[in-house]
Amino acid sequence: MIFEYVLLQLDVILQRLRQSLRRTVQIVISASHRIHIGKDHRFQGIDQRFDVMNKSFAVIDARFDKQDIDAEDNFRSIGLKLDVFNDNLLELRANHRYFERKLAKIEAHVFPDVPN
Repeated sequence: MIFEYVLLQLDVILQRLRQSLRRTVQIVISASHRIHIGKDHRFQGIDQRFDVMNKSFAVIDARFDKQDIDAEDNFRSIGLKLDVFNDNLLELRANHRYFERKLAKIEAHVFPDVPN
């Protein structure tokens, strides 16, 4: 349950970051487009900076995608380990009940007069 909550929280954070990044990229692209339409030479340097920023944002978005994939793989691995742990715990409980019953039978044969 805790891992699911953490996974959901990480997913929400990643979605918010991506939305923010997309909005920023859209604003930058829109501003860059407006500068291109005006063809004002004063803004050529700014246009080049926006192009560099767009490339940087693309790299950042790719990193977020990779982090998202890595996080998903890690949580899947944790989930599988928890499943194995749960199976082992259930087997341990079954063995414990089995040995408790065996002990009760042995005690009943060794101490027949003592109530359980």
